[in-house]
Amino acid sequence: MERLGTWLRACWLDALGIVFAIVFALPSLAFRFGRDQAIFHYIGREWWRHGTLPYRDAFDLKPPAIYAVHALTYGLFGGSEAGIRAVEILVIVATGVCAALALPRGPLRQPGTLGCGALLASGWYFTNFDFWYFV
Repeated sequence: MERLGTWLRACWLDALGIVFAIVFALPSLAFRFGRDQAIFHYIGREWWRHGTLPYRDAFDLKPPAIYAVHALTYGLFGGSEAGIRAVEILVIVATGVCAALALPRGPLRQPGTLGCGALLASGWYFTNFDFWYFV
């Protein structure tokens, strides 16, 4: 039981960093689609709703995964831009956590490393790029 308490005390910094990373990214939920994003959404929406296939019924040069992500978010969240933006926030935070996990670690991981990775990824992505570069 004491080991669980030690683990929980060590995780609060990670949780705090992840929460800050998400809060920092929340304004992006209001961003509208750019031209490319609208095309991705259209192809994904039609794939979800009517079974139209990318490259056969609608064409763009991106790989099919982007249309699959947009189709899935359309199915889960409907047609608003906020759905794909929420998925984007989760992917950016997860990328920061995975990058922090990839760091070489000694016998004991430093508390706050995962939260710091998430916050750095969110800060970099949502500060250095405007909405045009987002999903």
